[in-house]
Amino acid sequence: MAEIQNTFIRSKMNKDLDDRLVPNGEYRDALNVSISRSEGDDVGALETILGNELYFGEDTYRTCIGLFSDTQNQVVYYFVTDYIDSSTDGISNFAPSNAYCAVVMYNSVTTLKTVLVEGQFLNFSARSPITGVNIIEDLLFWTDNRNQPRKINISRAKSLPAAQPEGFRLPSTIPTPYYTSEDQISVAKYYPWKPISLLDLYAIDRDNYPLSSTMTNPAEEFYPNGTSAKPDYDANWPGDPDYLSDKFIKLSYRFKFDDNEYSLMAPFTQACFVPKQYGYFLQGDQESSYRSTVVDFFENNVTQIIASIEFESINPLSDLRIKELEILYKESDALQVKVVESIPIQDVMRKMVSNANP
Repeated sequence: MAEIQNTFIRSKMNKDLDDRLVPNGEYRDALNVSISRSEGDDVGALETILGNELYFGEDTYRTCIGLFSDTQNQVVYYFVTDYIDSSTDGISNFAPSNAYCAVVMYNSVTTLKTVLVEGQFLNFSARSPITGVNIIEDLLFWTDNRNQPRKINISRAKSLPAAQPEGFRLPSTIPTPYYTSEDQISVAKYYPWKPISLLDLYAIDRDNYPLSSTMTNPAEEFYPNGTSAKPDYDANWPGDPDYLSDKFIKLSYRFKFDDNEYSLMAPFTQACFVPKQYGYFLQGDQESSYRSTVVDFFENNVTQIIASIEFESINPLSDLRIKELEILYKESDALQVKVVESIPIQDVMRKMVSNANP
């Protein structure tokens, strides 16, 4: 008897016709199959998929509230918790300190489980399943309609905790976790809301008021009267004394995070402008201005600005995962905002320590 084979080239399920009338290339029912969505030449092909296997081991007392399968790397990411929010709407109560919440990676090839991130700050609840999960390059995104959208870098997270063999109870704590707070995993990044101060925050009086401005002119040797020498004069100052003379500028800054994301810009300062002669009319200036209608000394006398930035965190590298601080610059008659300098956060922290311990 001849053997009948169907290739299912059309990859089409046909439930309209009787079993005996389904044309070749189509099928009526299927179990454990999927239609390939690859970008190769086998796109649309009907494939047999692997069955399910229990791999929670001793952690069955916890609830899996979300799952994402990375078929390309044969890895499964699942979200577990032992907390159930008992509030009326199911989202009002925050997870208690003893609640277990974790994101775990399971490698089906090596059968190893790795805890990527865990802690109360995840605020998982069995009443808030996680259905929105996706991977973009090496970033794992998810949302549960209970917390704001989150994101972690898989490589950074799994490089610290040790992987555990299948069936091994998940550890209570990760020895050296990379993510430890909501600010580090939230898609909505922390932004600097304090503007740059143009006052020296470390030179204060007895009432904690700043004593001096950070806008100076080291290229000017004498005061406008020509008799008194200026204490901030620097004969070796390397800057251009005329660069800001005809400009009204404002300064701001922003953060660059460890995954090359940028924060919003901080509020801009007021115009960094101090007129020459400090705004005073000297001998002959008033008559000259009256005759020419031009105030000659109304140009910017500022040639150097020290940006005083007040941080809320004493360790922005570990607390917020900031890797660079960018100083921004904008001229009054320009639309674009320019980056003056990108400073590694380690240099900023060293400066913070040196200023705190002069």
